[in-house]
Amino acid sequence: MSKDDRDSIPVAIRNKVWVEAAGRCEFRGCNVHLWYNNITGRVTPFGELAHVIGASRRGPRGNWNSPKLQTDPKNLMLLCKKCHKEIDFGNNIAEYPAKVLFEMKKEHEERIKFLLDTPRDKTSILKFSCPIKNNTIVINNESVYNAVLPKYPDSLPAYWHTIEVDNFDYSDSHWQYVISLIDKEYEKVERRILNTEINNLSVFGIAPIPLLIYFGFKFNDKLPADVFHARANNLPEKRFNWIDSDKNVITKYTVETIRKTNSKKVLLLLALSDYLEQDKYQNIVEDKDFNIYKLSIKSPNPKFLKSKIDLNTYKYELRGLLNMIQKDCGKNCEIHLLTAIPACIAIETGRMILSTKDPEILIYEYFNGSPQIVLTVNKIH
Repeated sequence: MSKDDRDSIPVAIRNKVWVEAAGRCEFRGCNVHLWYNNITGRVTPFGELAHVIGASRRGPRGNWNSPKLQTDPKNLMLLCKKCHKEIDFGNNIAEYPAKVLFEMKKEHEERIKFLLDTPRDKTSILKFSCPIKNNTIVINNESVYNAVLPKYPDSLPAYWHTIEVDNFDYSDSHWQYVISLIDKEYEKVERRILNTEINNLSVFGIAPIPLLIYFGFKFNDKLPADVFHARANNLPEKRFNWIDSDKNVITKYTVETIRKTNSKKVLLLLALSDYLEQDKYQNIVEDKDFNIYKLSIKSPNPKFLKSKIDLNTYKYELRGLLNMIQKDCGKNCEIHLLTAIPACIAIETGRMILSTKDPEILIYEYFNGSPQIVLTVNKIH
């Protein structure tokens, strides 16, 4: 519609359309924010009001009722510029008859009403991404919004607590650099916690496993947090949504003592995404008097984790195992940690490590098929 047509719509009617659309594009599948710049964080309205029945009889989908419906909010959709052009441009018009557009408007506004009618609590978003073996990692903001429902983020994406690493070559300097980024972000979060600005954290992380464990250790279990599981086979916008699985089917974890000695050195194997048999850790224990413990499942595989129940059960089992290790080997033992675990399990592993109770934990990563120590958690100075 022309600028003159837009100007003829009363402010009260415009506001009503914006409010009912929650400031988002109503075109099916778009849903983009239209009231702020996602890059700069500045509040700037980008939305356009589009007529379903044309603003004039000669306009797109126009008919004899056009003059009467020109300022009717039921005949107006909030769209982004791209989607507005899509429905009103040339041959596209035939693909978007009034019936289809009215359905889109109704679906969108009913969804908004449902979400707003649902009691919700706010949550602070914490994101951490770092390349894994040269693969760039992107945590989609839309996937965050979908995952935290029925909670809602306490700020716009531009103000979320975000640690994004663009380049990581697994060198000693890069491990230490990323650790410093985690430490700096923790200081920001800690200040907000002390000022009672944060009551709950929603945590999203995809990165090399040792870094995720350190990340979880820093953002420990002193504050209520929901750690979300990234599923590679899911749609990008729903990557962190849990599967609606059978609640009666719960993953059973097994704890095994493989070797018991009088040594203070302990090898702890977390074998959930893959098997960790002797050939994978022989280089660690060779010529050394190690105690060896393993936390595993019947058939380790990358897709075993299905629900929050599985994640919470893991936390319980790990905490019990750490207590047992200290009972068997003493509080001053030294734990060497070798893992095959998903990202969210790695974060929760770090969160379960207690700085005032647990011993020093040395974390391994594979290089050229051989495990090597890359960082230490709860380091004893």
